[in-house]
Amino acid sequence: MLVMFGALWQEMKPVVKALEMKKTKKDTLCPVYEDKDGRMRLVLTGVGCEAAGFAAGWYIGTYGYTKEDVYLNIGSCAGGKETSGIYRIHGITDEATKETYYPDLREVGSLPTARVYTCSKIIGQEEARALSEENPGEKSLFDMEAAGLYRSLRKIISPDRMIFLKVVTDNGRKEGETQKDMARSVIEGMEACSGELSEEIKRIYEHFVSWGGSETEGEQENPADICNPDASELAKEFQASVTMELQLQQLLRYVVAAGMETRFWEEVSSYRQQELLPVNSRREGKKLLETLMKNIV
Repeated sequence: MLVMFGALWQEMKPVVKALEMKKTKKDTLCPVYEDKDGRMRLVLTGVGCEAAGFAAGWYIGTYGYTKEDVYLNIGSCAGGKETSGIYRIHGITDEATKETYYPDLREVGSLPTARVYTCSKIIGQEEARALSEENPGEKSLFDMEAAGLYRSLRKIISPDRMIFLKVVTDNGRKEGETQKDMARSVIEGMEACSGELSEEIKRIYEHFVSWGGSETEGEQENPADICNPDASELAKEFQASVTMELQLQQLLRYVVAAGMETRFWEEVSSYRQQELLPVNSRREGKKLLETLMKNIV
């Protein structure tokens, strides 16, 4: 199933209509919509990191998950310099903690890519412009949910099953602009892109959920089925806890799916040559694993 997360009904309404989704009759903490074939589901999270993270955890706890499920975050955002368009997110930076996360980018497709900065409040135009100028080499967008969703999902779901799409509807809050005016900009921007966005959602479903997983012909192997036996041995070198070993398994599934195994093992080999592996303590192992994940994904 393709499980989608969006913040508010007002911004998701065009998508719900285009995909012919209907609200489930079940009384739920978060509103849930499904398409008529039961292939796609949309969860409305509410605004902000905490609300989005809670909704993701609630959904997994309520509905469960399978290895075939793909998780898609859709939402409006502000563009630092960009004024419109749909972007696939290659990096998520939490403005509060400065942590950066990397969702799936195995199959890039035709959409332009950008980094999204998740903020704790609606960003103003001047601040958005200033932050964009700090990173002139890439497109910078600003939202309020992506980091919260990623953090919550990654506890169970590997990065190769997460996709983030953002629609630029404005350039941040103008001085003196009312909440009503901002809401109008979001609604109009989402409506303008609803056709293209709906087609992209359908393409993602066909490509990732009904496996697939690549454009090549023939039967494909689902990366979620791959459990590299080397992970258990590597976990010993990292003095890994159960959680750390699970992270290693997820990382290995990701690099296999992305065709990055050689790069992964070269990185590990360099740690051994530098005598960073085996580590002397679990604390060292945790830090080194974080470095490995950052360098690979």
